[in-house]
Amino acid sequence: MALSTFYWDPDSGLRNPLRRRRFRVGNAGDLFNRDLIEWAYGPVKIRNSESVGGRLLLVGSIAQRAGAGDLLNGVGAKRADLPRDSGQMTVRGVRGPLTAKALADSGQDVSKLEFMGDPGMLIGKIFPHLNVIRPTPGRVLFIPHYRERDQFSSTEDYAICDIDAEPESVGRAICESEVIIASSLHGVIWAHALGRPGIVVTPRTEEPIMKYRDYYESIGATWSPFDDVDDAVRAAAAASAPEVSRVVESITMPHESVLRESGILR
Repeated sequence: MALSTFYWDPDSGLRNPLRRRRFRVGNAGDLFNRDLIEWAYGPVKIRNSESVGGRLLLVGSIAQRAGAGDLLNGVGAKRADLPRDSGQMTVRGVRGPLTAKALADSGQDVSKLEFMGDPGMLIGKIFPHLNVIRPTPGRVLFIPHYRERDQFSSTEDYAICDIDAEPESVGRAICESEVIIASSLHGVIWAHALGRPGIVVTPRTEEPIMKYRDYYESIGATWSPFDDVDDAVRAAAAASAPEVSRVVESITMPHESVLRESGILR
């Protein structure tokens, strides 16, 4: 069996063997799509396709890459002005209310939404062994956005976790820590899903803030990022993990029969 999907793979289009790859492994938040599919549907061949139509879209800020015949099941938008000529999609789930509004404003039918939440929040179900890991007392972990990961190194106040890694590895590092600071969105999402306080530091790059707000609104939390890592470290002692179990339980995967009927699974 083969399942068609799309997730961001920054090095998939490389043709020049002398060109330096940006990642050794891949961006963990995007790679999580593979784990999610295999958990839900077993050992299927995963086709990561940029061709619009007949794809199951799960994790990532890729709503602007969706089109007619695609099934959206948790993806997010990173801008409010989505294309109005993308054709009709099936919108089953989205990351949050800002994505739902952007899709509706672009002419998509969002009346049959079954959930709002990032499927990355299912990390504790996919890797249940992570839930029993106890944190090292006082350990603070910082997960920079991938564009910033070369700008930081571990200090006496925090350890660095590179998002260029397998999702299970990042999840383990999170569970071994008491508090997570992140400019990586999925660093924060996984922290919350795994029961750890997650503190956002505003990215130094021009990363769209909409996607962070979208997630925070989906869990009913206040968006209050820090501009500086050191300020976030000082706030770590008072940080607490939000209650997200209701959102986690609401996130579901479409039945295999639905995927077969739509040609996504063959």
